[in-house]
Amino acid sequence: MIRIWVPAALSLLALAGCGERGEQADDAIQVQGQASTSAPARPAPEEVSGQPFVATVLGALDFSIAGANAVAERGEHANAKALAQKVSSEFAGARAELAQVAQAGGLKAEGVSAPTHASDLAILSSTGGAPLDIAFAKQQVDALTLLVGTVRAYKNGGDNPALKAWAEKYQGVIGERLLDIQTLNAELEGNG
Repeated sequence: MIRIWVPAALSLLALAGCGERGEQADDAIQVQGQASTSAPARPAPEEVSGQPFVATVLGALDFSIAGANAVAERGEHANAKALAQKVSSEFAGARAELAQVAQAGGLKAEGVSAPTHASDLAILSSTGGAPLDIAFAKQQVDALTLLVGTVRAYKNGGDNPALKAWAEKYQGVIGERLLDIQTLNAELEGNG
């Protein structure tokens, strides 16, 4: 039961209310096994400033891509490997576009890793097969929940129109991968 509540609690925390535009359909995240909600994420003050947004999102995308590449190479489950390839491909494109937008706006296109990224990637690099698939899915539920909230917060209150357009374009893609990861996580937990 704890496994179900932790991702749900993180999703709900990411959905704490803010902004006038929160009623848009794109602002909803559906938590696995729960009704969708349209309350948007409350941005931390630095999330609505361009450079911290770029650094945070690039770091999160790098983390997801690295994990996905590990699963695509050494994972066991066909569904996990297929999803990992999709995450890697889509997020690499999103990352390249964000870096280009940032540089065009005079911002540094360098990601900043979250405190847990190094240890999480170390876990993924030290395992393979089904344990790798399971670790990846669990890590990505948390990481993508936070990433969707960050992107939504910037879309709704950011200070750079080009970055807001990027956030508008990719919020749905990241949200769809979050739902896919939640489904994979539930599938792998059911098999474990």
